[in-house]
Amino acid sequence: IQEIIIRKMPTFPYDFFWSKLGKENAEQLVFSYCHAPFVDTSATIVAKRVQQFGLLSDVVANDMSNHRDIDASLLQINKHYLKDTYFATTTTSFGGWNAIKAYAEAANELVKDKDYQQLYSRVLWPASHFAAALYKLQHPNVKWVAEFSDPVVLDIEGNDRYSALEDGEFVKQILSRQKSEYQYLSAEKNLYVWCELLAYLLAD
Repeated sequence: IQEIIIRKMPTFPYDFFWSKLGKENAEQLVFSYCHAPFVDTSATIVAKRVQQFGLLSDVVANDMSNHRDIDASLLQINKHYLKDTYFATTTTSFGGWNAIKAYAEAANELVKDKDYQQLYSRVLWPASHFAAALYKLQHPNVKWVAEFSDPVVLDIEGNDRYSALEDGEFVKQILSRQKSEYQYLSAEKNLYVWCELLAYLLAD
């Protein structure tokens, strides 16, 4: 990979390359609500994480056309480790439950017939963790690497963040896999708290 980068071969046939290595399928699934080529700090960091993992990866993002500029050069960061990139077309929202749920379900639908060795998500944007949690529930043997990148329950000034998650079925689905001592969490209605709880309850 480093030789390909050094030699500046922009049209290198990566599919052929990975096939020759016996890797027809992606090893890692990345839920990145905002991902390259959209201009966003989190998108860039996730691209660098894919580069660091060094695993052939599929990425499921959301179409951020109405909220972020596009910079095609960002695709150069990790294109040599990308197999398929999918973009869900759901309403963009940082903390609106209906939009987050729509992305999580649409994102999982896009990869419903695929299996991976590893799953990765980064908390900013929060929707990424919710999509990853749904996938983990359906594929309990996948290794979920969940990253906390920014405060979620607190804003940048240390004030509490709140957005309602009043979806009893979603919470019930998460807690159905947990010990009885965790059932009290069903009373928690803050979406941002749940964004963190998902990782503590389900991630590896």
